[in-house]
Amino acid sequence: MMQVLKEDSRRNPLDCIIIASGIKILMIISHIADYMHARQDAYIRIIANTIIIIPIVSSLAET
Repeated sequence: MMQVLKEDSRRNPLDCIIIASGIKILMIISHIADYMHARQDAYIRIIANTIIIIPIVSSLAET
């Protein structure tokens, strides 16, 4: 995995940073979900709702 990221970074460093930070965020979310095992479904719902709500709010703010 890291080898692939290193090879990609030679071509486009920004893509590599975005991929790495995306992986890191997913790892953090999974750690939170493991830690709060009983409330895992609730956290996934909160995250999903946030992802849905943010574009709606930003589009309303623009108009």
